[in-house]
Amino acid sequence: ELLTDSHQRVQKSGTQALKQIGSVIKNPEIQAIVPVLLDALQEPTKKTQASLQILIQTRFVHFIDAPSLALIIPVIERAFQNRSTETRKMAAQIIGNIYSLTDSKDLAPYLANILPGLKTSLLDPVPEVRAVSAHALGSMVRAMGEEAFQEIVPWLMEHLVLESSPVDRSGAAQGLSEVIFGLGADRLEKSMKEIIDRSQQLDLAAHVRDGYMMMFIYLPNVLAAI
Repeated sequence: ELLTDSHQRVQKSGTQALKQIGSVIKNPEIQAIVPVLLDALQEPTKKTQASLQILIQTRFVHFIDAPSLALIIPVIERAFQNRSTETRKMAAQIIGNIYSLTDSKDLAPYLANILPGLKTSLLDPVPEVRAVSAHALGSMVRAMGEEAFQEIVPWLMEHLVLESSPVDRSGAAQGLSEVIFGLGADRLEKSMKEIIDRSQQLDLAAHVRDGYMMMFIYLPNVLAAI
């Protein structure tokens, strides 16, 4: 926000601060694209998509340190607010890719800003966006544990049985499948029993059973990817 402020002095201070962050980045892959990330932060409307494409193409082999995240995450936050389906899909894909290479304590401060966009993408009308977002959510849960996502399972359960939208039910089923898998074998076994029981309860409303039945579509796909 400082970089797009109408006052030039504020913009200059923000740019200088980000350049200082860029100068202490240890990850060599991020070091190589610092100018691209700074461009995206300074001109988000014009440069966000190009920076996302470069991040997608980058093969990360080194640990992604806190200064690297300080440049990457704001770009992703803006991308989730973009109307472009492709832009939001790339943002989710990048999130899914970087979580296994970062320290959870470095990621924690960004969760509150990332989750709203990821939730919106999880309920996107485009199936591919939902799939990539669900996978990203599962990666986050695996990396950080359920404690960091206290409200995500209740939120997914709420949308799994939402009467008004089959798309929401589908996205929630995908997300819940990835999250349950990310929480480990014990949680998976416990959840499977509930899913089977609920899907067979004939006294439940049709849309509720439909939501649980969708879990049988997506869970096998998640397990097959092991």
